Formats: sequence, structure tokens, C-alpha cells
Amino acid sequence: MKQLRLLCLRLTFSLALAAGTTSGIAQHHDLGDADSLQFNSVLAVGQVSFSGRSLARTDSVEKLLVEGGWVRPVENGEVETPSGSTSRWTRVEARADESFQSPAFRGGYAYAEVVSTKKRPMILRAAGHGVVYVNGEPRAGDVYSYGYLLLPVSLQAGTNTFLFQVARGSLRA
Repeated sequence: MKQLRLLCLRLTFSLALAAGTTSGIAQHHDLGDADSLQFNSVLAVGQVSFSGRSLARTDSVEKLLVEGGWVRPVENGEVETPSGSTSRWTRVEARADESFQSPAFRGGYAYAEVVSTKKRPMILRAAGHGVVYVNGEPRAGDVYSYGYLLLPVSLQAGTNTFLFQVARGSLRA
């Protein structure tokens, strides 16, 4: 099933390239044989989680992940918020200092994909997120942007997904 899903993702990406556009999906970052990569754009959705001063947190994206209803986001795709309204995925470009800033990053998510030519371990250096799901596996975040958290991640051959939960307004990855 996982191989079929990867095949479908590759086919979707190939069709988007053949059509001359990738505007409907998160930007693919081709790692090739490079040793490092800086994301230059992500898809972002905001106001999908709420915790306030409550013991319980409500999060629409996390709910989809837990229930198995998560699908790869597309630009202008909608997510229902805990209040019942909807939020849209929008493209956010990296700033000159290589950070991402958006109102969507206050109780929201950032999504990006990396294409790797081979399976390999890498170090994820990111700051400003509470958690990151790398290929669906949760990893710790650096919510206060101290910059000291370096996470080993295993990239698979093909498309790798990064879903950052961001709450404080900015992200660097």
C-alpha cells in the first residue's frame, strides 16, 4: 500500500511537471546528491489548533493524522478549524534570512516535500516549531527557536514529507 501511495505521489508530481506547473502542490525540493538543502517555500495553513489555557488541545490537522484522514495538502485546499470555519493552505516564501513568517504560523502548520535520489540519513536543523512529522513520524521541535535542536532523520528514496506544527509566528528549516 505504501509503495502504491509513493507511486501515485510520483505520478502526480510528474503530471504537474508535464503540465508546466507545480502551483497546486507544495514545492518539491530536489536534494539530488547534495549534502544540504534549504526550503525556499512551504504551504501554510493557520488557526487550525486551539489550546488557550485548557488541559486539552483541539487541532484539526492532528485529528486528521490520528484518524487516518490526512491527505497531502494543495494550495488553496481547505481544512476545517475547531470552530467549524475553514482555513486554506497558502504558499509562503522564505525571507532573505531564510526564515518563514506568516500569521498562519500562529496555531498552524507548514508543509514541504524533499525528493531524494537515495535512502540516506540527514540532520534536520529547524527552529520555531513544536513538532515535525517527517514522512509521518513525529519528531521533537524547537518551539522557542533556540537553534540547538538537531534531529537525525531518515530520508527515503523518492518524495519525503515534512509537516511542521508552528505556533509562534515563524519557522526556520
